[in-house]
Amino acid sequence: MLAFSPGALALGPLAGVSLADIKGAFDGKLFPYLFALQKAQVTGSVTVVSAATARAAAPGTVTFAAVNGGIERIVPPLAAELSPVRVNAVAPGAIDTPWRSFLSDDAKETQFAAAAEGLPAKRIGRPDDVADAIRYLIGSTYVTGTILPVDGGFTVS
Repeated sequence: MLAFSPGALALGPLAGVSLADIKGAFDGKLFPYLFALQKAQVTGSVTVVSAATARAAAPGTVTFAAVNGGIERIVPPLAAELSPVRVNAVAPGAIDTPWRSFLSDDAKETQFAAAAEGLPAKRIGRPDDVADAIRYLIGSTYVTGTILPVDGGFTVS
């Protein structure tokens, strides 16, 4: 399993995001996956981490959508190219992790409450939800080239 993140870099409306931050987002997430996969001698399975922003139309997430969309688009061709190594991705939605440490506790609670209300699962995800999905993909020897949403229904609601 590989996981890279530049944090909340380049979050916000595109007009207010610097080109340096956009490049930093790609340099901090997509490019490390590509570099690691070039250099690694992988057997069995690779699971990368994208995000629900790749398939959502949430204002202020254009850069995240581009970076995570890039990650999701590399999964199928890598699955074909690296066969018999299996390549998959998980795409988490709102998960209660330190990633949102840039928010105050009150702002995070308000944001999470509003997000949970709009989700079919009616709750914010936990790190164990993502870990369970990764374990599933690693152990499922007949699954490859797949993006597994772990977003409480965010991308279908």
